[in-house]
Formats: sequence, structure tokens, C-alpha cells
Amino acid sequence: MAMDKHLLRQDVLRQRDVLTAREVAEASAAIARRFVKTPFYLQASSILIYYPKGKEVNTEPIIQHALRSGKTVALPVTDPATRTLQLFAIRNPDADLVTGNYGIKEPRPDRCMPIALRDIDLVVAPAVAVDTEGNRLGYGLGYYDRLLASYDGLIALVVYNLQVLFRIPADPHDVLTQYVVTESRLIECNKLNK
Repeated sequence: MAMDKHLLRQDVLRQRDVLTAREVAEASAAIARRFVKTPFYLQASSILIYYPKGKEVNTEPIIQHALRSGKTVALPVTDPATRTLQLFAIRNPDADLVTGNYGIKEPRPDRCMPIALRDIDLVVAPAVAVDTEGNRLGYGLGYYDRLLASYDGLIALVVYNLQVLFRIPADPHDVLTQYVVTESRLIECNKLNK
């Protein structure tokens, strides 16, 4: 199964990485517009979201919208030694974020307040791919797997259509995603799982 996931990850990343800057910008804008209208986002008073890197869906418009809407917005700080995430609430991305591990912008702990996972209503996790049952394929380092194992709130993904696959191999400990937002649709995985 690990080899299946590795090959699947490589294949999807190859497809994603050939997207042009214009395709990324247009698809990301469409995803953000759809995401901020969803009931699960509108009802959340606090969200944990990742900062984009490379050709990932640009989450900056969602971050800005959430801050303008008065939501608590948390981003993770990675700890490579333990492969865990520490969460911090931000107020001003320009001042509160610096380039951290893996070349990803992370909150500055000296400027931002720590926040507990239990205080987060909605997690927007990064993903390489997802299937319509809510099985998420991450980058393979396990940061979010460890974090989400103790989380009982809502999980959503923002991905391109090309990242939604028919089936992803799943382990018994994998945590299912409830919602997936792409440039053309909202997938309610929790309804499909009932």
C-alpha cells in the first residue's frame, strides 16, 4: 500500500506541477469563491488553514476573507524533529508570517498566540489527492495524519479537479475528510459515507 500511495502521489504531483501560473490563479480564485460560500465555512468561528507552496491551491484569499470576517485564523508551525504541528493564530499575514521549514510561510511564535486544536472548528488540510469517500493522500511526512488523529471537528480540502481521484488506498487509522472544494464542485464526503 505504501508503494501504491507513493506512485499515486508522484503521478498527481506531476500533473499538478504542469499547471501554468494562470491556470493556478484562475482555479484558485474559483475555489476560494466557492469555499467562502459554504455553510461549514460560514458557520466556523475558527479555522486552521495551511499557507500555499508551489502549485498548491492559493489559500491566501480564504485567509484574508476569514480575517475580514472576524474568524480566528490559525496556521501551523512545523517541528521536523518530532514531525508535529504547533498551531498559532494570526492577525496580519504580512507581519505575522515568515518562511519556515520546507520553505513554507509559518506564523512567528514571538508575534502570534498559540491555539489548541480543540478550539478549531474547521481544518483546511493540504492534500496531494482525495477521493469522493474522503480519503486524503498527503505529502507522506505524516504531520497532518498525527494532528487529525485527535481531532473530531470538520475537515475540508481545497484541491483542483485533477486531484480528485476515483479511489485512494486507505489505512485503518486514516481520518476521513468531510468536504472537498474544487474549481467546479463541492463534494460532501460525509453524505457519501452514510
